[in-house]
Amino acid sequence: MIYEPITEEWKTAVKELGKFVQDGLWDQEGFVQDGDQYSAKLTSATPIVGSAYTWASGSFGDNGDQYVAIAPLKANASADAPMVHKRQNHVSFLGTGFSITNKCEHPEILAQWVDLFYNETMTIMSYRGPDRVKNIDENGVVTYDETPGADGASFDTITQHEAPFDGTPKCMTNDMFVNKIITETMKNDKVDVINEFYINAPASVTLPSMQFTDEESQFVNDYGVSAQNYVESCLAEWLLGKSDIDADWDSYLAQLETLKVQEYIDTMQTAYDRTIGK
Repeated sequence: MIYEPITEEWKTAVKELGKFVQDGLWDQEGFVQDGDQYSAKLTSATPIVGSAYTWASGSFGDNGDQYVAIAPLKANASADAPMVHKRQNHVSFLGTGFSITNKCEHPEILAQWVDLFYNETMTIMSYRGPDRVKNIDENGVVTYDETPGADGASFDTITQHEAPFDGTPKCMTNDMFVNKIITETMKNDKVDVINEFYINAPASVTLPSMQFTDEESQFVNDYGVSAQNYVESCLAEWLLGKSDIDADWDSYLAQLETLKVQEYIDTMQTAYDRTIGK
């Protein structure tokens, strides 16, 4: 296990990305705004965000045509193709997402009900909701009613509020997402961007869903969170140019030692080794 914020590579990246922020390519107020405030900026009548990380161009509302997708950043001009970071599996694949208590009189029936969610059609319904599905053809390709809401809300926004979305069991394969449930509003930009920049990009190793002992969990929640909060506060200062990472680096590492970052790394390593049966 590697804790990236103490590596020289991470330090170099911060110095380079700081140029983006200080040159106005990234919105400086984004460091102190919540998600709703930031989203309002992206869709405001006058676009005032130099660049943003978003799910799709629909996140910009009517400003979508004023932004263009770019490839993942390389470390330098001679570097190999950049590696695309996959979401950690504990975001999508949970080992604790469902349980049956001893109060259930018919666990076999409940298990069958849960199993239905892994059916392809049920996955589609839970992801987008049944109300907007117009047709599912013999190949499983879905056609949706993508009419905006009465308040102008986009199809994506509506379905995320009306459908269980990521809140239920499901089995969303890459084939299903790219070839079967992609929407008309996403076809022209999102799929093209994926195919151009990401489909063949090497991917990082993805963490499995790790289980912790009570003691490990307490340590991670205490010291792991404290270390991350400290890293993020320093990161904002460095990216905004309010402090110099080179001048601060030694004291920064010393503070992380005080926050038991090595024990945090060891704890994560122990949980990882146990998870994969090492």
